Amino acid sequence: MSKAKLFLTSREFEVLDLVAKGKRNKEIGVELCISENTVEYHLRRIYKKLKARNLIEAVNRLTSHEAEITGIRS
Repeated sequence: MSKAKLFLTSREFEVLDLVAKGKRNKEIGVELCISENTVEYHLRRIYKKLKARNLIEAVNRLTSHEAEITGIRS
């Protein structure tokens, strides 16, 4: 992953966090007061920005990037 900053919006971080916690798209929509379609839109944008094909890849890439920023080695 490049060392360029990841430009996820605060809403995208919220959605990614809730999905990673096991919430379903419909539940996320209710919690964030947005439609299920909007949740899916945010997920597509997250995956595109992180060049990920699924949730596991997205979380792994985000975690790897955070480690690069803070200098943590896994």
